[in-house]
Amino acid sequence: MKNINGTTPLHLAVQNTGRGGSGTDEAKAAQGQIIREFLSSGINPNLRDGQGKSVLDCARSDWIKQVLLEK
Repeated sequence: MKNINGTTPLHLAVQNTGRGGSGTDEAKAAQGQIIREFLSSGINPNLRDGQGKSVLDCARSDWIKQVLLEK
């Protein structure tokens, strides 16, 4: 399901945790678990948002990109 801007929950889940990616290790571990759950549920990481960006395009952190590419 997309919000009014065309953003999916997976697009939101791959955004950096904490200001400038400064989230705690615990927060990052939880974020990774959420992303993996979405992927294991069959959500396609190639989904495009309202601006045409894929989930991978929206991922800024290298560790999040790795999680997305594991699938």
